[in-house]
Amino acid sequence: MATRTAAKGLKKKTVKKLKDKNAPKAPLTPYLRWGQEQSSKDPSLQSMTIGQRGKVLGDMWKSVSEDEKESIKSEYQKEKEAYLKEFEAYKKTDNYKKWLKQKDALATEEKSGGKKKRTARSAYNVYFKEQYPILSAPKEGEEKPQMKDVASALAKQWKAYTDEERAAYQEKADKINKEKREAEYSKKEESDNEEEEEEEEVSEEEE
Repeated sequence: MATRTAAKGLKKKTVKKLKDKNAPKAPLTPYLRWGQEQSSKDPSLQSMTIGQRGKVLGDMWKSVSEDEKESIKSEYQKEKEAYLKEFEAYKKTDNYKKWLKQKDALATEEKSGGKKKRTARSAYNVYFKEQYPILSAPKEGEEKPQMKDVASALAKQWKAYTDEERAAYQEKADKINKEKREAEYSKKEESDNEEEEEEEEVSEEEE
């Protein structure tokens, strides 16, 4: 018996998975195969939410006879054997090698912080990044100023800026954000050809 439930507030509610669209399709497990058949026969099950349907099917599965379960499992084993042979042949193709490279690249990106949330650059961010090296540079015969002091001085200077002076930095920020969006979109468009959102199984139960 295996059960997976969605918990509010958890980041693992859905999992992004790089799916190989060219790979042979694996057969449904005995429980899922049976559940799909029951849902297609009973309209009331189709109108339920995924969670409700999973609970009802889980209870129904417990009352299925051992003979019927064995019959379903037997069909599954036959399909699984055929699938494994087909998949072994597929692993020798160029499509499979290409998918492996994409999968490795995605894994590397995620480990290095590829999932990190990106925020738009503001006018003040651009101003701060531009002016900080200037104000933080140590003067001859003096110690290097502390970061908090430089930040405070920059904040005061920003408040004293005119609308025209701030607008100049806003233009720079808009340009940076536009270039960033275009670069990210181009990169995402390439990877999204293979990436799909995996539908979460709210409940699954097998013997």
